[in-house]
Amino acid sequence: MTTGTAATGSFIERHGLVRYTGRLGSRYPRTGVCEIGSCLLDAQRDADRLADDRARLAAVLVDLAAIAERARDRRRNLESERAHAERERERLSARIAWHDAEENRQWFAKQAARPLFFDHCHAHGWVRGLLCLRCNNDMHTADARVEGFQEPRPEHLAHWNRCPECAAEGWRPLWRRDEAAWRAWSDAWQDAQQANPDLSNDALHEISARAARLVNPAVVRRGQCWCVPLGAGASAGPR
Repeated sequence: MTTGTAATGSFIERHGLVRYTGRLGSRYPRTGVCEIGSCLLDAQRDADRLADDRARLAAVLVDLAAIAERARDRRRNLESERAHAERERERLSARIAWHDAEENRQWFAKQAARPLFFDHCHAHGWVRGLLCLRCNNDMHTADARVEGFQEPRPEHLAHWNRCPECAAEGWRPLWRRDEAAWRAWSDAWQDAQQANPDLSNDALHEISARAARLVNPAVVRRGQCWCVPLGAGASAGPR
């Protein structure tokens, strides 16, 4: 897949490391091609799924006609089979109708025509590149996944590492760095929440962090994530 960054260079290649501010648009153009480019693959996947939905709907309509014919021939009640096919027809029809709706087509076209966004690291402030709306939203999710409980997509993780401080620190969530500390953190959260369902998230974070630090004193907070720095190492286990 060609995203265009090879010819023009990424934002960092063209302008170096830049701190994000609300006035960047007056200094740097927001035109070009999305630097991640997964949006192109996603759009193709959406188009492929829509084509598949249309084919499946046609097959379901054929099945419904066949069910009605069998019911007449055999004088049998095929209501359960027919109801299942009807539900599938309604589901596929609704999804296709949503894609075909004029306002949705206009919305997607409008988003595609919008200027690119300055994607930036919210922890350190460095601009990571220029992204379309879809990929910028994906990076917001990827930030949560890097610091959370799911593995981000490889292209999102590579883009996340464009922040030099993130790349140098090698931050990863607690559950990936230290299983024992993560188990202590998770158990303390669940126990505290069961004992007092009215506790705030901040209070639960602090209670869990104290438990995790008994296992590994290197556990620190970064945003809403409790992490272990790359050089700190894992604990020897519960003490």
